[in-house]
Amino acid sequence: MKQDNVCAIVVTYNRKEMLVETIEGLLKQDKILKTIYLIDNNSSDNTKEFLEQKGFVGKIKDYEDYLFSLVKINEKDIKYYRLKENIGGSGGFNFGLSKAYEDEENFDWFWLMDDDVEPLDKALNKMLEFKEISGCIIPSKRAKDGEILHWWGWLNLRNLREYPIPEENFKEGFAYVNIMCFEGALISRNIVNKIGFPDIEFFIYGDDLVYGFKASKFTNNIYLTEPLFLKKLKKKNFHKRYGKYFPFASLGLTYYLIRNYLLKAKKIKEFSPDEINMKYVYSYHFYYFFKQLFKAIFI
Repeated sequence: MKQDNVCAIVVTYNRKEMLVETIEGLLKQDKILKTIYLIDNNSSDNTKEFLEQKGFVGKIKDYEDYLFSLVKINEKDIKYYRLKENIGGSGGFNFGLSKAYEDEENFDWFWLMDDDVEPLDKALNKMLEFKEISGCIIPSKRAKDGEILHWWGWLNLRNLREYPIPEENFKEGFAYVNIMCFEGALISRNIVNKIGFPDIEFFIYGDDLVYGFKASKFTNNIYLTEPLFLKKLKKKNFHKRYGKYFPFASLGLTYYLIRNYLLKAKKIKEFSPDEINMKYVYSYHFYYFFKQLFKAIFI
């Protein structure tokens, strides 16, 4: 049987210490992880120099839109791209996935993550145990104190609200979902063939949701019960709801939460015209706007 050929794509911006922890977690994974793509969104905290000190960045080549470096550690290639402008998380994942997809290695799986999550030991092997069930596999995460940090896994297409996954939906180690989160999502080449790359127009927030919705039309997206990633943001950055922890939105993110709400509806409707009733979307957006604004100012 042919061995899986996997690459990881990490998008980073001004979190150099967390990024190094993520890289170190990836280097501990099985040798089926062939290449690590580091997409530096023009960080201003000396990320490049910090990675050079750690040995993760070597000789730099200067291209029109990015700087590039290639080093090999633990039989894994580390390909570093420093973009010459910040194109946001969505732009970073679009750039990284397109580079990996076009690589002559012809990867079978693409492992997407931000710099504030870190894969635990054997995370990749455990996720690949579900490869016959799904082409879009999303891991659970835990905080440093062991608390499981649940993710909104189900999108209600009537109002575009995201909901937690009920505990009773978890069977055989996973639950079915209809979106995804770029915090450790493992996506098959077959799915990328069908849906292309993440939409750069979002800049940040919503790109992974829409990308996951598109994937759900071609595979059964699954969300794993076992936490296989460490979420490195401090617990104070989360709020508790339904007895579970969910991340707070910063004031900057609040802008994109509001801005991208209608963009999500537009992109889903373009992809699947019968899924969205814009009358309900516009109606809910009025409430959503003031709700997010209130949370950003007073909570």
